[in-house]
Amino acid sequence: MEEIREILSMSLAEAVEQAKRIRQENFNGMRRLHLVNGYLLGPSCRADCIFCGWNRNISPCELRPKLDNLTLRSILDAAQGASIELINNTIRINMKLLRELETFSWACLEAKVGVSIGLGRDRKYFEALRSMGYSYYVNDLETSPRIFPSLVTTHRWEEKLTSMRLCREAGLSLHSGFIMGFGETDEDLAVIFKTLKEHQVEGVVVNFYTHVNGTPREFCLMTPEDVLRRLAQLRIAFPSTSLILGGGRSRWLGEAYLKEAFQIVDTLYARSFLNHQTPYWLRESEILASMGF
Repeated sequence: MEEIREILSMSLAEAVEQAKRIRQENFNGMRRLHLVNGYLLGPSCRADCIFCGWNRNISPCELRPKLDNLTLRSILDAAQGASIELINNTIRINMKLLRELETFSWACLEAKVGVSIGLGRDRKYFEALRSMGYSYYVNDLETSPRIFPSLVTTHRWEEKLTSMRLCREAGLSLHSGFIMGFGETDEDLAVIFKTLKEHQVEGVVVNFYTHVNGTPREFCLMTPEDVLRRLAQLRIAFPSTSLILGGGRSRWLGEAYLKEAFQIVDTLYARSFLNHQTPYWLRESEILASMGF
């Protein structure tokens, strides 16, 4: 824990310099991770996460269709060999959801497929996912245990830890992470970093709180410099773990710092709805091309 605290105290310049060096030494190029944004059991998960427009059914940034084989086929073709991730709105995994996932397991023969599907209370759920061929399970911590109860009332932070533990016990790979912008302190981040390390995650996902109609307009004002510093500190804390830059990145970083971030992370979530503003997404493609990724 003390080592993590030391990393979190690093200055922007020091952290960025070290993070870029680690990225260059340990990762070659930039990977894309395509998100499949079609629902399975239903378009709403009934969770009460006050920061999420989707879960609260408030002005979603795109209409989410039900996932079918034709849609998944088209996404596989568009992904061109990149990993894909199936996202389903549900609080908890159940057998009905697993049966639906089994109908799409053919895709696992053609690509690395992960699932972000809610909390699991039984190891057999994760063993079933592994036997179907799914590569990894995603369960974001959202934030620290101190902040979590003020954001979510339908489930507990500890339930996330149970799901992560059962996933690892079943031999399934694990991705997790958090959302930046809820007023997290150095100590909050230290707890998050420590938890991710303890669960030996293969992918660390960083999303950024973005206001949509019906959610609080601001949780915490962070400068682009603040955000870049935290990303660099994550890279240092997880030097050989995939660092995935997720939703809201362009809005929080701005173009200049986005270029810096692309030299720190190694994987990007690739769907325009993540940034809520299409022009940002189009500009990202130009930036990546100019950098040779």
